[in-house]
Amino acid sequence: MSASNSHFLDEELVEPAMLPGPPQDVLSSLSNADGSSGGSVLSSGAGQSSTDDILSILQMAVARLGLDNSVQPAQTNVFFKQNVDSMFTMPPCKDFVAEFASALTGSNVPKRRSKTARTPASMAEADSIGVGRAPEIEQPVAALVVSPDEALRGNVCCPSAQCGRTDTLLKKAYESVAYITRAENTICQLLLACNTTLESANVDSSAAQFLQTALLTLGHVTRELGTLSATLLTARRQVWLAQARLPEDSFHGFGLELSKMTDGLV
Repeated sequence: MSASNSHFLDEELVEPAMLPGPPQDVLSSLSNADGSSGGSVLSSGAGQSSTDDILSILQMAVARLGLDNSVQPAQTNVFFKQNVDSMFTMPPCKDFVAEFASALTGSNVPKRRSKTARTPASMAEADSIGVGRAPEIEQPVAALVVSPDEALRGNVCCPSAQCGRTDTLLKKAYESVAYITRAENTICQLLLACNTTLESANVDSSAAQFLQTALLTLGHVTRELGTLSATLLTARRQVWLAQARLPEDSFHGFGLELSKMTDGLV
């Protein structure tokens, strides 16, 4: 995914004339946004200002769409008589809810993605980035459950039928997250293309602010998708480790690599 650094930093939103030009690496631009390094911007005064700016832009977008401003009313603490601040929430998009509900219930959802659905999710070097097919279970983990020879052959299946079904579900979940991530990359590039177009056009400055906020949101979603992918891989390892008939303290004798791999699981 490519984007300009300022798009994913929790800083004050900029005017169209200040929007950067060529896209650059995006993942490193979030390093200081949530305290990954150098402290959290969101916890600073600038971060609060940015939060207020984003809230104002979201409210402006809701008004532009003619939607009801979904604000939870302030509540009173009956014990200390202190008012709890009201909180803005983005109204749900009807089409979004309909698509999600249809997929959640399994009604009218095709078993295979259409070409139209696959095309926006195409992405160069997807497998090397980690947004392609689910990787095979690591050989050191597989060797705890099946014979070493079988583990070395690759494409190992769980010996337990129920664990195998769970492993398959986790692989499908991983690949669904990968599909979402690839599609998000396309959305990001399309938004950047819109941003580049707006730079040379005399348009309402709110359009650039909407784009800036959308890109900022995509940056945080990207992190969550990466974390979710890592969690699914860890869950797969746990499914395999649960089948290993070894004392828990035995897992620490399989070398540093496996120790890191199973840290927090055993």
